[in-house]
Amino acid sequence: MGLALVDDEEGLVVTGAKADKPFGAYGIAKGDIIRAVDDSPAGDSEHFRRLVRRALGRQGDCLITVARGDKTLDLPVFFPLPN
Repeated sequence: MGLALVDDEEGLVVTGAKADKPFGAYGIAKGDIIRAVDDSPAGDSEHFRRLVRRALGRQGDCLITVARGDKTLDLPVFFPLPN
């Protein structure tokens, strides 16, 4: 997925996002704190991964809510369909 995360007391912190992978390409950035996936709390990194897999199986995209500084952003992330 091109996304590196760490569970922190602040929440699920992005420590890296590759620009050529879906999360980075659609705006997730280092330092973002992931709050939700499709309006469901992101929880820890394992729960987040389950939520993303579930969204991919249903629709091929998801809405990621992040805290960035003093702002909250909803970022749609689209994944390529398998060949």
